[in-house]
Amino acid sequence: MIHPNVLPLASVRNPRDLGGYLGQGDRMLLPHRLLRTGRINRLDEHDRAILQEMGLQTIIDLRTSKERAATPDPQLPGVEHYNVSISGREVGQVSPSIIKIHQQYQTDQYAGFKNMCLNYRDFIEQPHSWYAFQQFFEILTDRPGAILYHCSEGKDRTGICTVFLLYLLGVEPAVIRADYLYSNVMLEDYRQHLDAKVKQKHGSLELLATTRSLASVANEYLDTALIAINKEYGNLDQFLQKRVGMTPAWQAKLQDQFLAKE
Repeated sequence: MIHPNVLPLASVRNPRDLGGYLGQGDRMLLPHRLLRTGRINRLDEHDRAILQEMGLQTIIDLRTSKERAATPDPQLPGVEHYNVSISGREVGQVSPSIIKIHQQYQTDQYAGFKNMCLNYRDFIEQPHSWYAFQQFFEILTDRPGAILYHCSEGKDRTGICTVFLLYLLGVEPAVIRADYLYSNVMLEDYRQHLDAKVKQKHGSLELLATTRSLASVANEYLDTALIAINKEYGNLDQFLQKRVGMTPAWQAKLQDQFLAKE
C-alpha cells in the first residue's frame, strides 16, 4: 500500500507531489519538485499561494490545443509555461476506429474501455507522442524549483508520463503501478458527478458503464502500453532509448536532480 503525498489544492483535481517515493539506491524523491495534477484553469488564490510557497517555477500542459483553448491555464508571475501535447489527435486526426467506438457508447458498455486501451496504445505507437515525451524530459532536465505537469484529469497523459519518469528515477514497479492506479481514489467525486449527469439525462446503463471507464484508470490501460512496448522494443529501457532519446547519462542527471543525495 502506497501513501501518496496529496497536495492541499481544493481547486484542482488529482493534485499530488511525487516527493517521498524511494528511487535509485533507496534515495528519496525530493518533495516540492515534481507535481502532477489535473487541469488548473480554475486555480484559486489560496491554491496559487500554496504553489508559490512550494517554489513553483514551471508548468507543463500536456493537453491538446483544443483543450487549452477551451480551458486555458492561468498565467502565474515568475512561472514558465510549456505546451507539450501528448496526443497526436490535437490537429483533428480522428481514426475511424475512434469514431466507431464513440457511436457505440450508448449501446456497448465496453466502448469506453476499448477507447482507453486504444489511447494508451497510441501513446506508444505514434511519433507525435514520442517527440512529446522527449520534450517533456528535456523541459524537466536542469529545471530549478517546483515543476507542475498536468493534462485534463491528471490520470492518463499525466499518468503515462509519471510511469516513465518514476521508472527512470528507479522507483519500484509495484509502487509505480500503485501510484498510477491511485487516480481512481483521487477522482471518485468526479466519477460520481459524471454518473449524476448521465442519469439526469436518462442515459442508458451502457453509457453509464462506458463513462465510468473513460473517467478511470485501469491495470489494463497501462498494460496495453507496456505490452506494446515489450512486443516492439523488448523492454521499457529500449523504448525510452530509441523513441525518446534517453541515455544512461541523461537518466543519471535526472536522478541527481530529483533524488536526495546519498
